Amino acid sequence: IVDKTTKMHKFWFNPMSEKYFLRVLKKNHVDKLYVDTMNNSEVKKNIEFASIKKKITKKNLIDYIQNLKKKTLFLGIFNKKKKHIANVKIDYSIKNFPTIGFLVFNGFRGKKIIQNNFDNILNFEKFKKLNLDKIYLGVDPKNIRALKLYKKLGFKKYNKKKNFYFLDIPTFDYTKNNVFEC
Repeated sequence: IVDKTTKMHKFWFNPMSEKYFLRVLKKNHVDKLYVDTMNNSEVKKNIEFASIKKKITKKNLIDYIQNLKKKTLFLGIFNKKKKHIANVKIDYSIKNFPTIGFLVFNGFRGKKIIQNNFDNILNFEKFKKLNLDKIYLGVDPKNIRALKLYKKLGFKKYNKKKNFYFLDIPTFDYTKNNVFEC
């Protein structure tokens, strides 16, 4: 459902009924936590900005959001306090090879935000309109936590050399994560 006051897609994800919102990311969502997360050395190893050696600034991130390719869906996950706590990026610019990436911000990792909300991401109206059969993701083979998560979500190894995994979207098991949508 959509909360009319915040214009955010709203969903509940666990037995404790914590509320999270998913919305298209805009430049005004860039805050100190986002910038600090992007400058985390562990995060920098696994993202596009890794090629930037200097400190990432708020301006860098705003420019990045404003200059994304047309065939990119960049979403933010917000908690019940409307705090931006994670990103989801879907790039469908390469025909037959749409990719997805996740970034959970400092202080929010280990809380199963992606795991417990993955089906809601796939059911997000703008994502569903892409009408994708498969989605791919790249992962650092040393990132064991991420590998375990992606396998739990149903991703399968795609190419040993490139460290890519894929998910058949039509066969995704929406009941696996015990999600309650309102």
